[in-house]
Amino acid sequence: TGTATPATADGNVALSTNINHPTGLWGDVSGNVYYSDRDGYLVRRIDGVTSIVTTVRGTGSKGAFAVSSSSGTATMISYVYALYGDSMGYLYVPDYTNEIVLTVTLTSDTVNKLTTSASFTFTCGVYGDTTGSVYVVENGGQRVSFVSSTSGSSKIIAGTGVQSISSTLPNGD
Repeated sequence: TGTATPATADGNVALSTNINHPTGLWGDVSGNVYYSDRDGYLVRRIDGVTSIVTTVRGTGSKGAFAVSSSSGTATMISYVYALYGDSMGYLYVPDYTNEIVLTVTLTSDTVNKLTTSASFTFTCGVYGDTTGSVYVVENGGQRVSFVSSTSGSSKIIAGTGVQSISSTLPNGD
């Protein structure tokens, strides 16, 4: 059983900390593990060598993201259901309630919006390809979007924006 509360996990060994609904997970090439503490409104890192926990994003209170709050523990976030990191040192954080995807530069601890040319509706998933482009799943928008790594522009690649509820699956199952 953990002895540190989600708000006080920083500096503690991972096995002695409590987590408030973990939902996203990603590991880097150095053995560090990043996880989202959904109801703790945090993104945390477990050091691959020491197993010490540190906060990457979030204050521990649900809130609206502001670009001016670019340091890790000063950035308010909301529900985070997924994480994705790439080989260029970026961690992508889809913030469900704030309806944005944050791009965290892990080497400099800065954060920006993935794109300003698109609006997302309840982002719940993110993944990237080898070119650095990113795909975003929108639970509320009922679609999947593509964000170009070269231009930052986005386009919808799947979904009509209308929720489909059917008792019969397309493949006949």
